Amino acid sequence: MTARPQTIRRFAWWVLAVGFGPGLAAQDRGHVVPETALDSVGRRIEFMSPRSGPPGTVVTLRTANLPGATPVRIGVGAIRFGFEEVAQLMTSNRGELELTVEVPAWAQHDLAHFFIVFDFYFVPIALSHAFHVTDQDGIIQREGRITDEGVECLALRGDDDVLYTLAGDVPELTKGETVVVEGTLAETSFCMQGTTIQVREIMTRL
Repeated sequence: MTARPQTIRRFAWWVLAVGFGPGLAAQDRGHVVPETALDSVGRRIEFMSPRSGPPGTVVTLRTANLPGATPVRIGVGAIRFGFEEVAQLMTSNRGELELTVEVPAWAQHDLAHFFIVFDFYFVPIALSHAFHVTDQDGIIQREGRITDEGVECLALRGDDDVLYTLAGDVPELTKGETVVVEGTLAETSFCMQGTTIQVREIMTRL
């Protein structure tokens, strides 16, 4: 069993300082950073490739909308378990950033992960879209509630507040039901909302 990230305490200090609620202490599982807090980061990392893969996947990040000639820290993590610093670098004079980072061994296939850019004082600058960690067989698992947000396909709002749509052999489910979905990420799909999971198994929670 792999260890959880040993969350950098300064990241916890940042969360407290900007008023997003409890700090990111990996040892204290009751302290959660909600998706709304991450959404408040205005800039997005413009390019991330690939957007899914198992731990150990090398990911390229690139963006051009940052402060120029500024030292920054790159973190990766999940909402429930905090963020870990994985790189430090200087942006270009024009505010450009490009680097490759490795998805840590502790990353879990039942959580969406994010890359985040901080300045050296741990003020958040930019956030990536969700990176979907898979197991070595390309499987992800998500728990969440069935919603009415889908049009062509049934929709699931994950515990991480990321929107998914479900394709394949999907049973009859009603809005509000809590389920655990296991499957693979669809490369192409007629589902137009969220990230599409090609379902292998759905388990309902009572």
